[in-house]
Amino acid sequence: TTKSVLPKGANPQVERPPKQEKPERPEARNGNVVPRGLVQPLGWVAAMVFVISTLYYSLRRAQTAVIKDSPTEAKPLAIRRLRSLLGWHQAFGFLALGLAVLHVIDFWGKLQLSTSWLVFFMMISIVISGVVRQFMGRSGVVRTYWRSFHIPYTVLFFAVMAVHVAMK
Repeated sequence: TTKSVLPKGANPQVERPPKQEKPERPEARNGNVVPRGLVQPLGWVAAMVFVISTLYYSLRRAQTAVIKDSPTEAKPLAIRRLRSLLGWHQAFGFLALGLAVLHVIDFWGKLQLSTSWLVFFMMISIVISGVVRQFMGRSGVVRTYWRSFHIPYTVLFFAVMAVHVAMK
């Protein structure tokens, strides 16, 4: 048998050339889905979409409710306008939630009690309560109690969001 002489510290196994790796985006190497520079702006955009959607819908609803309750022929138009506004309100609520998911997606592994997560889960529950109202709104119980939950809870959400923004 022949014995090969290896230099001191060399590995006796066959050495392979290093793999050629595909160039990656810098943020992908860190495991981030969203580039670091976009996390903060996504949060701001999500908040603004949610605030604008809520305020616009609330103001228009107040104006339209006056017409809807008046004994004029404008009543059917007011009801159609309210339904259209509600559709836009819901679409922008889902858009804001999607942006909020992108805002927090890189922090899923760091879940802990904070205003960040409280605001995020409150936003989810507000959107879910809107969906519940949309699909179960004909029920007398839902119709009676939904608004007494959804509106104050949304106001509380905005207060907690203001604290979150002030802390960050």
